[in-house]
Amino acid sequence: MNSQTQIPGNILPATWVGRVIATLVAASIAVVGLFFFVFALVAAAVLAIIVAARIWWVSRKLRAQRDQDVIEGSYSVEREPVQPLSSEDVGSSTLPPTSK
Repeated sequence: MNSQTQIPGNILPATWVGRVIATLVAASIAVVGLFFFVFALVAAAVLAIIVAARIWWVSRKLRAQRDQDVIEGSYSVEREPVQPLSSEDVGSSTLPPTSK
């Protein structure tokens, strides 16, 4: 059983002029197909850039809207200095009153 596909003999040109013309037609079809393929790739790339730019623009606006009420700056904590306790203050203030 022969599973190979064979091209019928009447499709292939018999003369050398016919073969040159067939080769030129096949090459031109391949070039046109390549141009369509490149055009489709460029169109897909442009579409992807437009979608990415739109997503970036919307996220930028949402981020600006979210951060609108935030006030940025530096700060420092100021406290009054703590005075060390003397031994007299420690004994009287830390012990609970005793009941007798």
